[in-house]
Amino acid sequence: MVADFDTNRIHGESGEIKVPPKPMALLFVLVARRGQPVSRAELIESIWEGNGYVGKRGVTDAIHRLRKVLDDRSETPRYIETIPKTGYRLLVDAVPEPKEAAPQTTDPGAAPVTTPDSAAPRRFAPWPRARQAVPVLILAMVAAILLFRADEPSRPTVDTPKPVNMVPVTYQPGIEHDAALSPDGLRLAYAWIAKRGSSRIMLLDLSQPGGTAHALNALPGLQRFPTFSADGTRLAYVRLGLPTGPIIAVVDLATGEETAYERIGLVGGRPIDWSPVDDHIAYARYDVRSGRGGIGLLDLKDGQTRWLTAAPVSHHFVDRAPAFSPTGERIAFLRSSGMGVDLFTVDAEGTTRQITRIGAEMWGLDWMPDGLSLVFAAPGKDDQGVNAALWQTDLSGTVHFLGGAPENQYFPVVHPSGASIYVYVTRPRMEINAITLGQADTAQPDPWITSTGTDQDAHYSPQRNQLVFSSTRDGGGEIWTSDPNGANPVRLTTLRRRAAFPRWSPDGSQIAFIAHDRARTLHVLDPESGTLRRLGEEGAFHVCPSWSRDGRSLYAVKQVSGSFNLWRLPVDGGVGEAVTETGGFYGQESPDGQTLYFTKSLEHGLWSKPVNGGEERLVIDWKGLNGITWLPLAEHILFLSNDADGATIQAFDLASGHSRILVKFAPEVAVAARPWSLIEATNQLLFTRSVENEGDIRRLDLDWTP
Repeated sequence: MVADFDTNRIHGESGEIKVPPKPMALLFVLVARRGQPVSRAELIESIWEGNGYVGKRGVTDAIHRLRKVLDDRSETPRYIETIPKTGYRLLVDAVPEPKEAAPQTTDPGAAPVTTPDSAAPRRFAPWPRARQAVPVLILAMVAAILLFRADEPSRPTVDTPKPVNMVPVTYQPGIEHDAALSPDGLRLAYAWIAKRGSSRIMLLDLSQPGGTAHALNALPGLQRFPTFSADGTRLAYVRLGLPTGPIIAVVDLATGEETAYERIGLVGGRPIDWSPVDDHIAYARYDVRSGRGGIGLLDLKDGQTRWLTAAPVSHHFVDRAPAFSPTGERIAFLRSSGMGVDLFTVDAEGTTRQITRIGAEMWGLDWMPDGLSLVFAAPGKDDQGVNAALWQTDLSGTVHFLGGAPENQYFPVVHPSGASIYVYVTRPRMEINAITLGQADTAQPDPWITSTGTDQDAHYSPQRNQLVFSSTRDGGGEIWTSDPNGANPVRLTTLRRRAAFPRWSPDGSQIAFIAHDRARTLHVLDPESGTLRRLGEEGAFHVCPSWSRDGRSLYAVKQVSGSFNLWRLPVDGGVGEAVTETGGFYGQESPDGQTLYFTKSLEHGLWSKPVNGGEERLVIDWKGLNGITWLPLAEHILFLSNDADGATIQAFDLASGHSRILVKFAPEVAVAARPWSLIEATNQLLFTRSVENEGDIRRLDLDWTP
């Protein structure tokens, strides 16, 4: 038996087996230790970058895969021994092997990619860089040889271009978004989002420099996410804001004739993609009845849809951003999990494959024309000073940094020639606004906390008479406090990673918040001393925290085995306990501390149950999608409602079961899916408002010279 670490293949009597990178990396570590025990902690640190949440399961899975390939058993091991409460070791000796004994591969695309330290941040390292310094080894086994070839210089399996120039493409006032290129690369379709909130699909002839874009049509509704047919004669896009829900519309560009596909489970705020070879459209799909979400494939000939990926998930976390490969054989997409977002592919049979293991936020992806690599937008390097930059990954998951820019770069679209990438460039911003409840005719809320960055998640403490909020005004997402009117801001943290969702404890002595790292970690901060403590298990995924009224525990969403439920975590430490079993997303106690109100991850509505245990019941049959914009009071529950007439804040009377409108927002006011807070003395509701005044499409030219 021969194991070739350059190609991640094991050759044996039954043939050649391709082994995933992680199990091969683990095998390499065991080889390098030459029969000495290797602890699980060491394996997690070296292969899973210290990420205990993923690493614990990853080690077990990798050992299982290796034993299956090697026909080994844990009870009577021949190759890999499990050492209880310690780790693992390889039951062989290692001796030097002459290089010429190495078997040669004829597959030029099989070599793995190793990235220099300067090319990508450590979190993207595929497995130990120390492998470059380890000599070739041969392992004497019973009628078996494990062979490692590492003295050859590493070589990339894909070419990596260099960005050389950023050129403006669109210039209209407002926001130009959702770029799509025709198959010949001569036309650009995009969504123009005007300042008043309307949006139209625009077409621009790229062969005519300085040309003027024209609208696709003048139909009502919001138009987003265009995509061209394989022959470039038709255009599909998403229409939003309709009574029937979001639809996919297909337009003949010669005649203007339009066909609508509705009630197909389309998740409206997600891109769609047209196959480059036939009449199929991939889109993000969610089925309310079954609670399943994933990538759907729409056949335009008969209007039927089938699942490519599907799982019982929340509509907040469906697979999204599908992108067909140049041959149409595979679809790349983004999947959210307990560790963040990663890039996957799926084929026509529904077989999925994970490409990246980053666990970071991602904003769009596209294939390189040769189909050997993908480009995606993700957080930039620390020294770039931007939140979003472009990265390239080959299909083995090795990532290269393509480059940043003074502005954030989102939603890349690669030109068919590969000579350039079209990106959405903006400085997305949020600000904290205040509205006085009861003013039903109020047109505009009052700006409360604003800056050149993003300010969000304000929470008021009557005990301290202070606000706490999250802000990127100095570059990173940090926790700040201020006076109730937003004056005298003071930064409390220097985490240099996104911190969000700060909440004062009932007595005002502590602040809970979420830090966005490889997981979503829950922290508690003492604002006086600056002492910071992490709650819950290391590497666990926690979001949307809120305090119990007695200040002894925190509620937060936690993902376990793929399911999201609400957990109660003791502030003094410990794992905590689940308080929901059928899905939980955001929970808040009633002012008297007797009732827990919560939204679910798999069902619409606002629910309640006694804090000390009992049956849950549906309180408000609420169709709000974000599950966060609501606030329980003594006699009412405030919640955001969106319909065709715009957004309103409504009060649900707990005694009568009826709702009434307290505030009607102007159409251009975009209330973000962020938590609310009420200053009861002035009856002012604080909320986060999305403010994205300008955004353009630009062309990033590439240099492919080696």
